[in-house]
Amino acid sequence: MFRRIVLFLAFGGGFGVGFLGFGFLGIDIFGKEPLNIEKTKKSLAQKKEPTIILAPTTSLTPTLIPTLKPTEALSPTLEILPTATLAQTPILEEKNGTGVSSEQINSLLDQYATLYGVDVNVLRHLAICESGMDPTAETEYYAGLYQFSEYTWRHYRELLGEDIKPELRFNAEEAVKTAAYAISVGGEHNWPNCYPE
Repeated sequence: MFRRIVLFLAFGGGFGVGFLGFGFLGIDIFGKEPLNIEKTKKSLAQKKEPTIILAPTTSLTPTLIPTLKPTEALSPTLEILPTATLAQTPILEEKNGTGVSSEQINSLLDQYATLYGVDVNVLRHLAICESGMDPTAETEYYAGLYQFSEYTWRHYRELLGEDIKPELRFNAEEAVKTAAYAISVGGEHNWPNCYPE
């Protein structure tokens, strides 16, 4: 009996291996048409996997999102910045219609009167008397706020160690600086008709 079982398993096992081998090669040993491997692949590809739907395990709590209400539009504000220090004061140019306001000139008068230790009222009076506070004022030989001649301008500018170009007489800042310096070194005689007594 044991022998029959061993022979059956050996014969059956060999037959099974042979069947699987022929099937793998695409040959149908039962006489049917040969297996089409491409067709088999397509049919396997068309099979759909089952869809798994998971039920949520936790409940969602609604979150409150604050909304912003429109507010009134902000109107732009004008901020007036303080005047820069003397070392940072830009040279103001008046020629060709650029102009300088009387406030800017008064600010320059204050700065340079303090720098050279002269009376700001004297500086202001001379500018009003000589040019009517007009940096572009010009006569035959004289120019600028303080009506410097080219010779006088060159003299005080050299003492200051500054640029001696005569066109700088039309620059309010350079004119105020030069006049304040001239007064500080005893140059009041440059304005015989306007210097206050």
